[in-house]
Amino acid sequence: MVNQETTLTEADHLLSLLGEQYEHLRKIAADTFRSLGKERAVYFTSLTNDWIDTLSTILDTYSKDELSNSLMYICFSGLFKEVYWFQLLFLAGNYPLLHRSLRFVWEMIFRAYYVDTYERKSPDDHESPGPTVDDKVEWLARHEREMFRWGEFVKPTLQRLLPQAKGTEIEKCYKSLWDKLHEYVHPSKALLDRMVVDVPGFLMTDRFDKEWALETIETATMIFDLVWLAVISRFPRCAGLLAQKKLLVEYPIVTAALENFSAIEQP
Repeated sequence: MVNQETTLTEADHLLSLLGEQYEHLRKIAADTFRSLGKERAVYFTSLTNDWIDTLSTILDTYSKDELSNSLMYICFSGLFKEVYWFQLLFLAGNYPLLHRSLRFVWEMIFRAYYVDTYERKSPDDHESPGPTVDDKVEWLARHEREMFRWGEFVKPTLQRLLPQAKGTEIEKCYKSLWDKLHEYVHPSKALLDRMVVDVPGFLMTDRFDKEWALETIETATMIFDLVWLAVISRFPRCAGLLAQKKLLVEYPIVTAALENFSAIEQP
């Protein structure tokens, strides 16, 4: 039988080593605050609070029964585990890992939206997902290969959420962003060049880089603009309450949409 006292002592020792090993991150965080200012330095905390408000509006406007078979609801609920780490990664200067996580979030939410709101491609399409969450997960597993391709599910989902973007520079912009994020998911030459040439020393250790930090905030804003748009599109009844609460970060598309919604709601 393991001695509880010994276990606790070992755990305390490991935690103390953790503090020593990551002590240098304090300087990166301080550099981030000093260079960017508090508002931008805590950007991802504001984003996390927006997630909390959005989830609470869904729970206030939809019953448990209505949400029980929604893969989008499950994925969006689990999104907190991702966004919870974003602020730490940002203050630690770990921009590559943060970009990889942003790409994951984009794909996860779009997959969930796609299968929750599945539209048959033709009258002969008899492969639509079943009604339960298990059915939807099984359907996604059967179509795993297509789910990695821009043209198979990302582009159609984007066009449903932003029909006015079809064939425009907006669509090209998001396609470009999607391709760029692939550079972080894979050990690409572009990422290696950035860590070795553009930000010397970054390959071996994390550090603050103002250009990369600002680019990370811009990327996150673009992606979460689409995330909130997909969520509101899937759960439209929450829009009124969310418009009243107001999101902390200004996501161009969603902020404008909620402002318009709020204006329409005014007596």
